[in-house]
Amino acid sequence: KHLSNLGQVVIVTEGDRHFQTIKIKSSGIWNLVAGNVEIPLKDKIFHLPKFLKKYPSDLYYFIEDKPEVLKKIHDLYKDKQSFSANKIKTIHVCQGHYSPICDLGIFDITVKSLQELLEVKL
Repeated sequence: KHLSNLGQVVIVTEGDRHFQTIKIKSSGIWNLVAGNVEIPLKDKIFHLPKFLKKYPSDLYYFIEDKPEVLKKIHDLYKDKQSFSANKIKTIHVCQGHYSPICDLGIFDITVKSLQELLEVKL
């Protein structure tokens, strides 16, 4: 809900569309993001160009707990003329089994939990 106050929020998750849809709807997140949910079967990074075109913006924040996904996003767009480094920002959420590698220092913002996003000034 907080992020929706800052701009359009889109959930991009991969996996079984039926299961993911049930999970996102039952959590209440589906309604909070006005149904802006994309669920490719696999490799959400491959589908990002399509999603960026569908949801145009001057600035994108990618929030993710998997550092390798954020690294791929950074590498994919760092040299593209149409998507400068200033247009793509990465937020690493250090939680779960990825928390031991939180101090990589390669992301624009690092938070220790989703709750901490409430305090981040974007």
